[in-house]
Amino acid sequence: MPENKQHGACPACGGTDRFRFDNKDERGTWFCNQCGHGDGLDLVKQVLKVDIGVAASRVGDVLNGAAFTQAVSPLPARKEASDSAGSENVAARVSGVLKSTLPGSSPYLARKGLGHVVIPVLPDGRLCLALTDIRGAVCGAQFIAPDGSKKIMAGSTKKGAVWTPAPLPEKPACILIGTGVATTLSAGMLHEGVIIAALDDGNLRAVALAVRERWPLARIIIVADNDWHFPGELDERGKPKINSGKLNGEKAALAVNGWIALPPGEMKMDWDDYRQHHGIEAAKMAFTVSLREMNATKLHEARRSLGDSVVLSDEEVTELERLNQKYTHVTIGGKHRVVSMKPCMVNGKTHVFEELSQFRNYFLHEKQIAKRSQGAAWLQWPGKAYKPDGVGFYPRPEKCPPQVYNLFTGWGVTPREGDVSPYLEHLEKVICAGNHQAFLYLVGWLAHLVQRPDEKPSVAIVLKAIPGTGKGTTVKPILQMMGQYGVQVNGAGQIAGKFNATMANKLMVFADEVTVNSSREADRLKGIISEDTINLERKGIDPEPMPNFSRLIFASNSEQVLRASIRERRYLVLEPTPEHAQEKNYFDRLHNWINNDGASHLMAYLLNTDLSTFDPRRAPVTAGLVREILSNLPPAENYVYRELCSPSPFRGLARLSASEEVTRFMAQFQEEGFAMNAPAARRMMGRIFAAIGLERVGRADRGGIFYELPAKEDFEGWDAIRSSFAGMLNSAPEQVFGESFW
Repeated sequence: MPENKQHGACPACGGTDRFRFDNKDERGTWFCNQCGHGDGLDLVKQVLKVDIGVAASRVGDVLNGAAFTQAVSPLPARKEASDSAGSENVAARVSGVLKSTLPGSSPYLARKGLGHVVIPVLPDGRLCLALTDIRGAVCGAQFIAPDGSKKIMAGSTKKGAVWTPAPLPEKPACILIGTGVATTLSAGMLHEGVIIAALDDGNLRAVALAVRERWPLARIIIVADNDWHFPGELDERGKPKINSGKLNGEKAALAVNGWIALPPGEMKMDWDDYRQHHGIEAAKMAFTVSLREMNATKLHEARRSLGDSVVLSDEEVTELERLNQKYTHVTIGGKHRVVSMKPCMVNGKTHVFEELSQFRNYFLHEKQIAKRSQGAAWLQWPGKAYKPDGVGFYPRPEKCPPQVYNLFTGWGVTPREGDVSPYLEHLEKVICAGNHQAFLYLVGWLAHLVQRPDEKPSVAIVLKAIPGTGKGTTVKPILQMMGQYGVQVNGAGQIAGKFNATMANKLMVFADEVTVNSSREADRLKGIISEDTINLERKGIDPEPMPNFSRLIFASNSEQVLRASIRERRYLVLEPTPEHAQEKNYFDRLHNWINNDGASHLMAYLLNTDLSTFDPRRAPVTAGLVREILSNLPPAENYVYRELCSPSPFRGLARLSASEEVTRFMAQFQEEGFAMNAPAARRMMGRIFAAIGLERVGRADRGGIFYELPAKEDFEGWDAIRSSFAGMLNSAPEQVFGESFW
């Protein structure tokens, strides 16, 4: 270890002069150009490649060679007189600023549902928080703007500084130490105790030590932030992200033998977020359940045992920790399994569930732990990763119960800011054929997929065009974003057929070469598109209900793809333009974008897309959808549509005999190979004539029923009838009858 703050080799990563041990405040602080920086416990963790709990227990082994008793580090020595004068100056400045405030409700806190908190507010709406040390001496101030941006007053002392909403009592029984003001205020609503804000997680340990020195017997709870991230996610420097809120919270709790409360689930969230999202009662319960004692001695003992008299060595504990990174013990349908991620040629990786006996056999050739196989030792170890409440698929990880194994392990790509213009241009100009309204909906639909993956939009995308227009290329980066939660199939059979295991745990299904011919298939597709649950059917296994989060994209080269009903709203039907079909230069540019991290750039763009005005259930009615509807009109509607498309509808008659028109309708229907009885035909024709606004006169028993028609030259009258017919289809008249009629 380099001495006297000299540069030297890093004990963790080597080198020659990249490391410096400066030992600030006797905390063992250090800095490495490669590994980063931290305190002594961080250094032990870095060198031994273990988690913070194991690092603490190793330190305990060294201290007195036995159980580890965490000594409370003394507070830094008091500043010299000159510093004292500076502190008095800061205190005077804070006092001056506070004179400009009024007690009231902050817009920042009101937006978080904390408007009842009375706090000093400046005329411009900023919060003014007076910062003190743990004994009440003013040492600075923090300002929080209405938009949430924060700033520390120049000259403030941040280390060990706190904000409290009320004077601290003499002998508190329980003290909650949070990070920001909103998180700390929320913690006070979730658990009994005195609340103290440490401003950020980097200050938690210093504040916790100061609290422990002043109140040696108090119960200290660190209200930590869950800075969760997907496995393998990198920061802006290209290094693996860490859960800094959790790690700093654990270090603070360990330093004072305290407790930690971490928001549950695999989602970046603090306790204020959790309260807002789940409600106060659910948050109270979650807070209580999450409480975990961080007593170094107990942690040390638990990790050293297999639940019997066997004591594990450091090397054995490290090996078990390594297995924890890969395997999780779960229960499924009352049966115990070990789940892990294994390589998959199609999706990159996939979940594999194995029986306990098979899992044990993996390690027969490995070095034993406590005279048993590594698999057997891990299954017996109290510190193993264990989810006893089963498995579930929660694409919003914050909704996953803490004791349930989440089959959603993250997106297929890491979002990165970058150029998405080649893809967006392709969507608007080619896929949407210049229809800007359809383009905006399509982008919103994709953004809704990644921002709210557990909400069904109830609309599927249909791409129908000649080959070579880029339908598959369009979907490629979307499937890359989905990773193992996206799949491509051929035809609709694997989705709407009897066996639909393809749908299990999928967020995106791309079905190519689709043509829906049967009404049964069409009905099943409608349910899959809009229903929150579906029955999963596998060969040889009874059907079982499962959550249905999947979005569907269909592609086809056929003229008619769907069996669309009259008021069909479940499809956004797009007819890509053939302008660039098979054009090499055009698609080379698009493929180059995809191959250069296009999916990551698209993911970042979609995550930042504003959905405040987007309604996923209201897709625009495109000309393509209207054509699908017209191709599937029921008999009576089809008959009337043909007449209304004629320059002289209903043969130019001024009055239409109902009985004669029914006879003509039945004859036409029979010519096309169908049979229909007269009563059914009369009901159909009567319904459609009423729907388009034809005036009915006469009586069946007094000369017959007639319908009054506009004169041939009465263009407004016929326009009104055609508009009524188009309204039945939720469409514009020009979409149904063409521009020539308008």
